[in-house]
Amino acid sequence: MGCNDKRRTAVRAGCTGAYTLATVNNGQLPFITTQSAAYKAEILASAITLKDDKTFSWTITGRETDAGGPVVSTDVLNGVYTLVGSVLTLGDSDGSTTATLGTDTITMVIDGSAGKFTLVFRR
Repeated sequence: MGCNDKRRTAVRAGCTGAYTLATVNNGQLPFITTQSAAYKAEILASAITLKDDKTFSWTITGRETDAGGPVVSTDVLNGVYTLVGSVLTLGDSDGSTTATLGTDTITMVIDGSAGKFTLVFRR
């Protein structure tokens, strides 16, 4: 049984809470997204928090290493989410991201300039 209610419009309280990034492409963290002789980008950590008021917070911590050394940065995205069946849509001022909500997981596939990545968050 998932977190969605039978009307497909509301979210049961059991869905809310923090989901922490567990794997990227079935690999553990940190995960290297881009690497060359002079540059490396990694995902160090990430978490999505779904709140009762249908808002979310998504924190992503990454590290970029080049000739100047490593730089760690954290980005925080805030917005609203919708849930229809098991399809979770996270929307903010930059657009939206679609994921699949399981009983205790959020799975999302991101296809960007650095490649295609499957992220699995666990509660």
